[in-house]
Amino acid sequence: LEAAASALASVPGTSIGAFAGPLADVESLVAVKDLFNKLGSTTTVGPARLSADLRPSYLMNSTIAGLEEADALLLVGSNPRIEAPLVNSRIRKMVRHFDLPVASVGPAADLTYEYEHLGATSDAVAKLLDDSSAFGKVLRDAEKPVVLVGMGALNRPDGEAIGALAKQIAKKCGAVKDSWNGFGVLQTSGAAAGALDIGFVPGPTAKPMSELRVVYLVGADDAPLKEMSPGTFVIYQGHHGDAGASVADLVLPGAAYTEKSATYVSTEGRVQRTSRALGPPGEAREDWSIVVALSILLGQRLPYESLPALRDRMADIAPHLALLQPEVAVQPASTEMATLALDAATQTAKPSSAPLVSAVTNFYMTDAVSRASTTMAKCTQVFGTRV
Repeated sequence: LEAAASALASVPGTSIGAFAGPLADVESLVAVKDLFNKLGSTTTVGPARLSADLRPSYLMNSTIAGLEEADALLLVGSNPRIEAPLVNSRIRKMVRHFDLPVASVGPAADLTYEYEHLGATSDAVAKLLDDSSAFGKVLRDAEKPVVLVGMGALNRPDGEAIGALAKQIAKKCGAVKDSWNGFGVLQTSGAAAGALDIGFVPGPTAKPMSELRVVYLVGADDAPLKEMSPGTFVIYQGHHGDAGASVADLVLPGAAYTEKSATYVSTEGRVQRTSRALGPPGEAREDWSIVVALSILLGQRLPYESLPALRDRMADIAPHLALLQPEVAVQPASTEMATLALDAATQTAKPSSAPLVSAVTNFYMTDAVSRASTTMAKCTQVFGTRV
């Protein structure tokens, strides 16, 4: 901890940055963001490169169960069979039993049900807007259409432009109306929605990876590490680390989700809390407590030193994270907020002609935990990546 504090204190606050991985819990992200902001840095980058301004713009607003009310579905840049099997099973049920019309722009994959493949590039999305695609009429004639956008479309350089196209389609077909919100994003990371809920996104003075002198990885193994400048000091906090830990100058051992009580937010916006099944091994500690201890060594003490106090801070940022309801429930967005999210979509640039692909490249290995699993390695060896 002293070495980490020394590294962070040795450079200006604007030269440090934090990157969150796919399994980071909300508690640790709140603590990291608070600490880095106190140090003068707004370079806090979450697993999903999306705007946190409007919650309906990054959640699956129909909810998984709500798919059973849909009467038309458009998939953009997603293979739900490998990205979200529970979502895919709901879609399969609706296709087989209720003849739900489904179309996809992206990879031509076997989804286990019939669907219309409109193309692999963003041109097929644009055709839905200019009425040159027959499925555009299907969407407009539907009472409860769903437009579901995958991270394969959004986590790429032209993701903002593709997302804007998808929102324009949702607006044109009336996917958002009283008592129905059919626009949604299918997150592939357990930390993404929670990070966006608390605003763990780059701020106004954020720097690119190449300009940072100290990089703090919170279980981030998929950060753009190749963009780092020579001599950058890397601190890795987490567990089962592979790519991030291998390039780190210093490792702070954290706890896996089974080893701590932690909060996560699902792709539908459902707040969920884990219970500790066993203690962290060796010198590992719960991630939030590592950050609090680090803040004390840096002379930037955070205003909480216990888990309940930290969760009060979480609730101050996003009240729905208080989890005060008697059962875990989705916090739905208002129709006005959802409509505003669609109205705010402006296409600033033309999307590239590169094919849309799934965000998941290996069904059996999607994070540091599964990549460290011998069982998942054998599955990959025997069955392939299933992509």
